[in-house]
Amino acid sequence: MGNRIRRAAVSAAAAMAALGLVATAAPQAGAATAPQRATAGRQIGTWWAWESVPKTVHRGSTLTITYWYKENTSEWVAPLSWGMGLQRNATPTHAGTWTTTGVVVTWLDPATGRWEKPTIDKANHLFEFISPDGHWAPKLAPNQFGHITVRIAFTSAAPLGQWREEGGIASYQLYNRSGQPTSDWLMPYQVLRPFTLVR
Repeated sequence: MGNRIRRAAVSAAAAMAALGLVATAAPQAGAATAPQRATAGRQIGTWWAWESVPKTVHRGSTLTITYWYKENTSEWVAPLSWGMGLQRNATPTHAGTWTTTGVVVTWLDPATGRWEKPTIDKANHLFEFISPDGHWAPKLAPNQFGHITVRIAFTSAAPLGQWREEGGIASYQLYNRSGQPTSDWLMPYQVLRPFTLVR
C-alpha cells in the first residue's frame, strides 16, 4: 500500500499510538494502494475491539491472535484494511519502541481463507493487510461482530523481554440505512496488550 492511510479528523493515530483507525472511500477491486478517507464527517460512535494475548510467549513460537470488533451506531460498516503494531522494551506504565524486526506476520484473508503476507508500513511500524484479490469483508450491521486472525512468528532475532501488541481495523467505510457511503467516523477503543518474550 504505497499511499499511506490518511488519519481521521480527530486523529485516531494519536488515540491508538501507531495504529490509525480511519474512515475511507470504498476501494476499487484489486487496488494496490490504501483507500483514501472521505471528506470530513462527524464522529458518530465507537469502534470496540477485543483480543486475547498470553502473558508469556516463547521465542521461536508463533502467536495466533483473533481480533473481534463491532461498532455501536445506526450505520453499517465495511472493513477495508487491518493493521497490527508491536512494541518491545515496554513496561506496564511506559511505552516501548515500535518495531517490525524479529517477527514474521501473516494475516488470514477473511474473503479467501488464505494466509497472506502484510504490507509493512516502516514509518509507523505497522503490519497492514488488504486482500490482494480485491475481496473485502462483508458489511456489518450495527452491533454485529466481525473478526480477523493474524499470526506472529518470533524469530531468533526477536529480543527477549517485555512486549506490547495492538491491532484491529485500520480503515473502513460507513454506510447509511439507504446503503449510501457516508463520511462519518468512529472513535477507536483498543488497548495495548502486554506479554513477555522468553527463551
